Amino acid sequence: MEQEYRVGLFWKIFYGLTVGGLLIVFSLLVIATLPEKPVYLIFLAPILLFLVVLINIFKSKVIITDSDITRKRIFYNKTLNFANIKGVRIESKIIVIEPLDVSCPKIKISNYDSFGKSEELAKWLSERFVDLDNVDRQTEEEALLNDNSLGFTREEREAKISKMKQVAMAYNIWGGVVPFMLLFTSYNNWIFFMGSLYPLLGLVLMKFSGDLIKFITNPKRSVYPGIIIGFIIPIIILLVVALKAYEILFFADVLKGAAVIGLTLFLLLFFLGKNENTEAVKGQVFLMGGLAVIYGLGVTILANCLFDNSKPVKFQTQVVDEYISSGKGAHYHLKLKPWLPGQNIREVDVSEKSYYKTLVGSTVFIYQKKGLLNIPWFDFELDPTPPVPAGSNNGNSPAPR
Repeated sequence: MEQEYRVGLFWKIFYGLTVGGLLIVFSLLVIATLPEKPVYLIFLAPILLFLVVLINIFKSKVIITDSDITRKRIFYNKTLNFANIKGVRIESKIIVIEPLDVSCPKIKISNYDSFGKSEELAKWLSERFVDLDNVDRQTEEEALLNDNSLGFTREEREAKISKMKQVAMAYNIWGGVVPFMLLFTSYNNWIFFMGSLYPLLGLVLMKFSGDLIKFITNPKRSVYPGIIIGFIIPIIILLVVALKAYEILFFADVLKGAAVIGLTLFLLLFFLGKNENTEAVKGQVFLMGGLAVIYGLGVTILANCLFDNSKPVKFQTQVVDEYISSGKGAHYHLKLKPWLPGQNIREVDVSEKSYYKTLVGSTVFIYQKKGLLNIPWFDFELDPTPPVPAGSNNGNSPAPR
């Protein structure tokens, strides 16, 4: 018996048209820039990458015989004999086949759902070989239920594990719902305290949970509850509100304070939250680093501006340009003439109503403040009086939209 599984016809057409189209575009760019050798060389790398992807679409396959399974791709072939297969891990986008002999390579079938008869392949593997995720979960659960540090009896240990799962669930629910509710209010101080203190509460929970609550976990292979949802959402909303509500004069001034705060969170999160029982430990560390950066920036900006009681210094400048950008809806931007020596043109976001009321050349009043952390920031006010029309001998010529 020999059964082959290849990329399905639909996905061959889809990937072929997409990658083939990009290949044509970059090839035309090379042709257009041939006289300028340093320029066209830049386009050769993506062209080679697209060629590899395109060829791999047709080369990629899985072959199952009576005795072994083979994964074929453009640059390698990997074969495992059934007798040397420890088991499989089947996720939503990848299948991993692990060998008994650790010196043998694992077989990874990425994006297996693009294969024809992918459900048949996943079903056959799950019925033929041991589910390693389930084995890991059962082994971990049994070890916890026999851990005397969690209680004197098995019932006490089960109760403690169940309680920590409930605590983690409550943390995730409150951390996911409350910040979104606050996002639609003007209570920036509440958002600051929620975004800055709630993650610290997560660290406390991990510290005093008896090592039962983890930062991130995989429910398929681990009984440990995770708190990543309740941890990540307040931090992201903290930075979103900070960037939306306040204009920092020189953003480089933010980095020093943000680096100290972010590094502190990262170290605490690394030592308290790293989960060795879950795959992709490096990915966990990368995620922790990203969250630490976001947290540091959000806390620094909001603390600096929200609690600043310094007296504002008033400046006056003008709108020199304006434009509308699109993304998830239209966004309206004004470009302001520098009001301090050595400053570049500043962009500020305004409402649709303010945008259409403001002409190029309009006056803008700047209210600059010192900042609680000595990071200068500013607020602005649009002058409701339109600029004097052209022909008034003052040099003003409002540009038409």
